[in-house]
Amino acid sequence: MLLTIIGGLIFIGSQAWEWKNFIGGTYGSLLMKDGQIAQFVDASGHQVTLESFVHKSSEDERVNHTRSNGLWFVNNASAAATYTVNEVIESFKANPDISLRTEQINSETKQKTILSREAANQFLANAAGVVKGANLKINEYGKTLFADFFFFITGFHGFHVLSGIIINIIIFFNVIIGTYEKRGSYEMVEKVGLYWHFVDLVWVFVFTFFYLV
Repeated sequence: MLLTIIGGLIFIGSQAWEWKNFIGGTYGSLLMKDGQIAQFVDASGHQVTLESFVHKSSEDERVNHTRSNGLWFVNNASAAATYTVNEVIESFKANPDISLRTEQINSETKQKTILSREAANQFLANAAGVVKGANLKINEYGKTLFADFFFFITGFHGFHVLSGIIINIIIFFNVIIGTYEKRGSYEMVEKVGLYWHFVDLVWVFVFTFFYLV
């Protein structure tokens, strides 16, 4: 039971680390006016970070909000991002080794479509903002709806794992002090075990549909 508790704590810690990285963002992408996400890849087709090729423009420096200067960029879609849309587009045009990848799946390769240089420039004309990270409103990795389901399902499962850990700790100490030995029944241990294995079974489906599929 002690190993089970430790394993559960490692699982919760791993999920917290995953959420932190998922919410904070990894690569960054562009949000189109129609809601599509455009990602940037290198010559080998691997996604690259905005920091690896985008250069900030000295003409578009942001000013931090203070009491003396009022609110700035309230309605700007990319205000929370590191770079502006123009900075990303201009840097893309200046880097011929960088390509643009859309969410559309190529029926032949079963991979996301990488646009030609000309098509990419036309596609970028509809850019609405820079996206970094994921939450219930934006998602740099793809559809916002997927992020909604991901946070809900994994968070709901994580809550039940945390509940199971707390219950297991209680059962663990009850066993040590001989509570169930005095009762003459270990039925409570079996009930908690059924709950824990049910949560484990749910994770099999969560992992299959949200990580593998």
